[in-house]
Amino acid sequence: MQFVIIVAMYNMSDRITENIKTLQNQSYRDFRCLIGDDLSTDDSVQTVRALTGKDSRFQLIAHSEKKFSLGNIHTLIEIANPKDDDILVLVDGDDKLSDDYALERLAKIYKQYKCWMTYGSYASPNGELDPVCAPYPDIIIRTNKYRQASWRASHLKTFKYKLWKRIELNAFTITEAEYKQALRRALFSGRIRCWLHWRKFKHTDLLNPCGSYIIRCSDKAITLPMLEMAGPKARFINQILYTYHTYEKPLNYGSKQTDEKWYTRCIRDIVRHKPRYDRINEL
Repeated sequence: MQFVIIVAMYNMSDRITENIKTLQNQSYRDFRCLIGDDLSTDDSVQTVRALTGKDSRFQLIAHSEKKFSLGNIHTLIEIANPKDDDILVLVDGDDKLSDDYALERLAKIYKQYKCWMTYGSYASPNGELDPVCAPYPDIIIRTNKYRQASWRASHLKTFKYKLWKRIELNAFTITEAEYKQALRRALFSGRIRCWLHWRKFKHTDLLNPCGSYIIRCSDKAITLPMLEMAGPKARFINQILYTYHTYEKPLNYGSKQTDEKWYTRCIRDIVRHKPRYDRINEL
């Protein structure tokens, strides 16, 4: 069993050292790691090169155009060209695995439960478990209504490549028609504040410069289709495997600071209303 670790990075020189050293110290050694730099303006790239130059398991990709998180992740997976049964592990550049045995525990879970993907659990830097770390209720799994449920599929997020490659590319972007539908939903459901803010920007404001990927909510765009396909083959892990600096991160949604949260809310609404994927019985 090989893990392919995907690290999306932008201006993370203050965190990436701890991230990489925790990976290098893993007791489970059968992994390779691709780190994608999204046009950092600090010394993140130089830091990664200094730390990984003699470790052949690591590969640094410095992008030449702005990708944002989802575009960065998707591009790295394409470059990695994993085998069908390889397990992809998503680690944000400014976070880290919880300890030196996280991958070893993860490997045991995949072997024991024959799962196709996993989610949970993470803690803050002071070791506190976040309340969001919980399994989806059985009723949600049976009815395949993950998009209507409260979000639970957070770090550590892992999945088999052959599940990932079943996701259609339209899950990662937004069309003008989808944006207009979101405007109508907001208006007709009485969410007037949303409608007033959302109508001020174009659907292209929600996409990276090349128009291929949404700029926010990558976790939901990636994970919801796989949850729907996998159902009971998606395993919640109650052991803490990840240290998450979410509450310390400055959010950078776009150029218009007053629209920051409205970009995210609009994208989240559109992603949740995309067509549901059917449950599959085997990979």
